[in-house]
Amino acid sequence: MLLIFYLLDGTPGPNKYGPDPKGRVSAAAA
Repeated sequence: MLLIFYLLDGTPGPNKYGPDPKGRVSAAAA
């Protein structure tokens, strides 16, 4: 079960923990 969560992509764009480490931009910010 945890393996599925490890493979899922997170929400694109910055959040309360800082900028997106993958450098993606969320649709709301674009």
